[in-house]
Amino acid sequence: MDGINLIQTSGASFRSYGCPVSRGVRVFTIDEKDPASFETYTIGYFDLYGKNFKSIVSYIFNADEMEKTKAVIIGLASIVGIGIVASIILALLGY
Repeated sequence: MDGINLIQTSGASFRSYGCPVSRGVRVFTIDEKDPASFETYTIGYFDLYGKNFKSIVSYIFNADEMEKTKAVIIGLASIVGIGIVASIILALLGY
């Protein structure tokens, strides 16, 4: 269309662009005086939140494609928790 840029994006989330490790959001910077010459760039999740333990765990537990990873983490945490409780009970009973 003359004078109109048609733009389609995958969505507004950190899971719209790229592989799961480098996903981010696309940003459009539009100048009100010259909207036809906009700028566009992507910002990755880890660019904003850093690559520390908290941000990695948040990403895993909020990412839809990480279901298997979440299940393994929850399963292992459950096993460890049950082991700790069992150890405490056995210690209290004198075993």
